[in-house]
Formats: sequence, C-alpha cells, structure tokens
Amino acid sequence: MIYSILIIVASYQKERSISCRNFLTNLTTLARNLTSNICAGLIGFLQEIINSDQFIKQHRQSPTDFIRKRKLTFSTLIFFLMNMVKGSYQDELDHFFKSIFGFEVVKRVVSKAALAKAGMKLKYEAFINLNMRLTSYFYENFKPKQWHGFNLLAIDGTTVRLPRIEAISAHFGV
Repeated sequence: MIYSILIIVASYQKERSISCRNFLTNLTTLARNLTSNICAGLIGFLQEIINSDQFIKQHRQSPTDFIRKRKLTFSTLIFFLMNMVKGSYQDELDHFFKSIFGFEVVKRVVSKAALAKAGMKLKYEAFINLNMRLTSYFYENFKPKQWHGFNLLAIDGTTVRLPRIEAISAHFGV
C-alpha cells in the first residue's frame, strides 16, 4: 500500500496545478499515517518481548541482575542500545533520558559508568533473539513481493553528490 502511494506521489510531483498539489499533500499524509501505524505496531511488539519476564530471565548474566527498579532497567538499556549511538555515551544518555522523561533541558540521569555496568549484566544473545523475532514479524506483517519465489532485497546506504546541472535537477530534484 505504501509503495503504491509513493509511486503515485512521485508521478504527481511534476504536476503544478493546485488540485494535484492538494492530492499530493493528502497522499503524503496518508503515507505518513500508515508508516506511523506500522512503527507503532512494531514498537508495541518490541515492548511486549523486551518487558516479558521470560526474555529478561533468558538474557541477563545472573539471576540477581535487573531485579531492582533502577533508572537503567533492562528494557531501558535495550532500547538505548538499539538507539544507534552516534555521539559520546554521556551525551547520548542525557538526550535519551531527556526525550523519555520530557525534560525541558538535558539532565544527568545516568552516568556512562552506570551504562557500562548495566551492559555487563546483559547477554549479547538478546539482540540475536530480537533480530530473529523482528525478521519473523516483518515477513508475517508486510508480505514482501517475490521474484521467482525469492525475496529480492536491495540496500544502498551511499550518498552521492550530483553536479548542479539543469537536466539532473529536473530529473532528481534539488
């Protein structure tokens, strides 16, 4: 469904009339809402797994790990580590807890030393298990199209700077 919307949006981008722009706006909103619903379902699925007692017991180093209620709980640790840390651990922790608790300004809730100690209590197999379950969730809920019975995947993370030539700008946009 989202793919169809994106194809329609791409074909209408060249149109300049008001009715086409309104149609494009409505389709973009629909695609955004569908994506939000998909993401909400995925986050709910993850929360259910990560907060389950069985998952916690299976993926902690010792039976005494993660039994007390601290600021850096098992599920908070998992979600933080899944957050793709790009900056320093302390800055990322501060911004993570700012967004979770809705602080106006960044506050120090957890230190990077506490993160390191909590990380030592977590088994790496937790992420392998989550990856397997997320893959199953994807194939159960999204039903990707197949080519000759095979799943065809294409992934490209490159960024290319194109020269500012009118023909390129007209075709790809600016």
